[in-house]
Amino acid sequence: MSKFKIEIQISLLAITIGIVVVVIGYFSYKSLSEIIYSIHQETRPDNKLFLIKNIASDLTALENSVRLYDLTKNGDDL
Repeated sequence: MSKFKIEIQISLLAITIGIVVVVIGYFSYKSLSEIIYSIHQETRPDNKLFLIKNIASDLTALENSVRLYDLTKNGDDL
């Protein structure tokens, strides 16, 4: 009789440990999926940043042309 009680307790303990392992695995998978998603979002190229860099480059070139025109008074530079 006592042998059956110990077997039942061991079986319940094994089932409980199995459930805990599954729950921990689920939450670990969910957390890692969120981390991977956020890393994927951060590594995507930002088109607005490329546009701003392009505009800044164009403005620099325009500023250089205006300065050159101011120094030489040559209409071709403008």
